[in-house]
Amino acid sequence: GEPPYSVPAPALANAIYNAIGVRFTELPINIRSVLDGKNRVSKA
Repeated sequence: GEPPYSVPAPALANAIYNAIGVRFTELPINIRSVLDGKNRVSKA
């Protein structure tokens, strides 16, 4: 059969990176990790 893979997860990670400049390489991506990443970028 076909190997399972998810296209939406990498697309979502890239959309977040384009929006706030934070790269996510681990799943799941949740609101807490997005906000923490955004805060790290804004403090830098």
